[in-house]
Amino acid sequence: TKSNTLHIPSGLTYRGDLFYTPDTMHAQCLLILDRGTAFVECNYTPDNSVYELNLRTDSFDLQKIIPHKKLGLINLQAHAIGNSINYRDEGTSLRGTLQLHTLQWGDYTLTNASAQIAATNRILHAHVSYNDSQMQWSIATSAKYSPEAVEAIIDTQINNLDMLALHLTNNDIRPTLKCYTT
Repeated sequence: TKSNTLHIPSGLTYRGDLFYTPDTMHAQCLLILDRGTAFVECNYTPDNSVYELNLRTDSFDLQKIIPHKKLGLINLQAHAIGNSINYRDEGTSLRGTLQLHTLQWGDYTLTNASAQIAATNRILHAHVSYNDSQMQWSIATSAKYSPEAVEAIIDTQINNLDMLALHLTNNDIRPTLKCYTT
């Protein structure tokens, strides 16, 4: 199997519904694979382009769907709500959160990653962070954008990076970095 293809494994159970009227659309899908689940729910109102998306996985084995030797079980929750997807439109808004509880990636298990985003009236605020015993970092940005230009402030911090535990070096090196950019 090529690494850029999806695979539908035997034993995958799908349950889903799609409801559509001229005023609204609602879709939901539950995938069950072994003891893991992935649930997606989406609502859309065409009149005002309002959408809402919910995603939740519980011990869902990504490697069986996306044949990549490093991927494994994933546990996450995500939620987004907004209107319009045209970032140039002044009335576009978006609020979203993502909480990655665990993701197996090769020999390493990523834990405690989160992201928040809020955008309205061409102003964006976003924060991404990761925190476990081997690595703590965060990136925060605020940006004002228009069709002509983007003005942004980016604040990056790495508070602990255990390079020995992450197998990046043979020595106990723990760099710290703080970077502020406009």
